[in-house]
Amino acid sequence: RKKKRRMRKRRRKKKNRKKRKKRKKRRRRKKKKKKKKKKKKKKKKKKKKKKKKGEVVNLWPYTRSKNTHQKSI
Repeated sequence: RKKKRRMRKRRRKKKNRKKRKKRKKRRRRKKKKKKKKKKKKKKKKKKKKKKKKGEVVNLWPYTRSKNTHQKSI
């Protein structure tokens, strides 16, 4: 691989240059883009599982306390 040698920029001494008057730039108004409306998706409701006799049902989505995430009803 060839290493590119970076040339060091030599700083030129500033001679007393005549200052130019800066012109003020005119600002143009930007056109606003119209945003497309997003369609809202309907949320599906979670159905509670029906329990068969002697089955352990996971109640986690419906309960707050931690120890009830598996319970036989």
